[in-house]
This record gives sequence, C-alpha cells and structure tokens, in this order.
Amino acid sequence: MNRYGIRLSVVFGLVVFLGLAGTANSHADEGNEAIRAAFRSYPPAMALCCNSLDGPRGAEDGLKGKWLGEDEIDFVLKGPWREIISEAMRRLDRKVTWQAQHFGDSIQFLQAGELDLLPRVFWSEEREHFAWFVGPIESEELQVYFLINKTKLGDIKRIEDLYGLRLANEDKALTTEEIDANERFRILRFPSRREALEAVSSGQADVFIDSNRDRLLNIKKQTRAANLELASYSYRYSRPTYLALSKSTVSVEEAIELDVMVETMFEDGTVSLIFNGYGLRAPIYRSDLSRLRYRKISKKP
Repeated sequence: MNRYGIRLSVVFGLVVFLGLAGTANSHADEGNEAIRAAFRSYPPAMALCCNSLDGPRGAEDGLKGKWLGEDEIDFVLKGPWREIISEAMRRLDRKVTWQAQHFGDSIQFLQAGELDLLPRVFWSEEREHFAWFVGPIESEELQVYFLINKTKLGDIKRIEDLYGLRLANEDKALTTEEIDANERFRILRFPSRREALEAVSSGQADVFIDSNRDRLLNIKKQTRAANLELASYSYRYSRPTYLALSKSTVSVEEAIELDVMVETMFEDGTVSLIFNGYGLRAPIYRSDLSRLRYRKISKKP
C-alpha cells in the first residue's frame, strides 16, 4: 500500500475514533467567518498532489487567487500540517478557507491582515511584531541545500566556498541566522522560488538555496535546469516551526485558545496518528519553545 493509501486508512480510523463522521457540518457555526489560511509546496508537510493544476509557472500559480473550502482542498493539498489545522479548527467550531500563495506574499498578507493563518513558519523578532506563534508543531533537524552550476563555479564542499557568491532565495524566506544574517553572504530575493532558480540558471545569481530537498529537486525538474547540480555540502541546523496568526485579525485570546488545542492534540495522540499516517515520525510537543504560554518559564532559548 502506498503512503497515501496508508494515509487514507489511518485518517479514516481517526475520523471513527474522534466520532466525526456526519457531524462536521452540523457543528459548524454558520455565523463564524472562515479562517483564511495560506498553503504552499513543502513536501511532505504540505504536498500539492495534483500536477494537472499547474499554471504557467507551477502548481501554486495555477491555484493562485482561488479560495478553496475544506472539501475542495482534499483534492489539492495533502500533509500533516494541513490536517492538524483542519482538525484543530473543527474542534474549535471554525471553518477554514485555503489559498495557494508564494511565501513572501503570505507574510505580507499576514502582516496586512489580509490573511489569518500561515502554517510552518519560523519565528523571528521582526515577525513577532505582527504575528502570534502557535506551537511549535515541529522542532526538527533541517538542512540548507545548494544548487549550483559545478561546471562553471565548481562544487560547494564547505561553507566558506559560498563566500563571495550570489545566493538566490524566495522573498521573506528564512533558513538559519548563520546564513540569513551572515554578512559574508549576499542573498538575492525573488518573488518565488521558481524565479530564484531561473535567476541562477540564467547567470543572474550563482547558487539556489532551499531548506527542502524534495521541493528543490522538483523545481529543478520543472524548470529543466539541467546545468545545475546539488552541491556536495549542505548546512545542518535546528529550528522550530509554528502556526503564525495575524495580530491584525486574531486576538491574543483566540491565539492562546488555538495554542491550547494544539497541545491537547499532541497529548491525546491525534498529532502522532496524523504524522504516522504519512509514514512520518511524530514530533514531540516542546513547551519550552512556546512563544505564547510557556515563554516566561522557559529555561531554553
């Protein structure tokens, strides 16, 4: 049975276990305005499953500007982050409407109050000015990967090999401070990852960087960037990821309510069941990394 087959069977078990069958619509409060959530490609946490929806510049553009309800999103977006959000909002008696957006756009919309919820976001001091951070959902070991024209520039075998090169990344995207805030690196920002990669292919930049290897290779395949290869070196780091809520549209009380619900879903096994359904290792809830409720008593940075 493939991963999605496993996912369907486990999620069915989750539905039975939680007693959801036939009740979702009856419990929804029609008077509540739907939570506006954005999504993007970040497999397997958030995986766009329908290549037929590709637009001129990829799947996200094919869906861009279209708000999708929970029933519609089932045919478009898979992954544990989506299911955690949907289940948490169901328990809070709230509806969710989804839209595909480039990450840089999502951050701007969140800040402007044109978006309520953005999944899988790194905390930063700048972002905390306009967003509440729920969770974390995961605190995982990550890597920054580098795509480069080895024939022209050689391989990257250590971090020092990147000094003096022009690194291309998506606007507003963060990896780790050791790269993002390192004055030795010159990072060029583009509206989308696809455009960042195309800049490297055309020689406007030297190296395409991404913290998701599967996404990087998928974009390389879509753009037919045969001249670019994955560098031998990758930078390892650890950073927690959160659900970000707009302070312009969500009160601190509502943010804390969702934060409590997420912790409850960790405690009752729902989060483990969802992650295991995708064949993924379930994360452990880290209250010491909380930005909302445990921050004042945290003993770790």
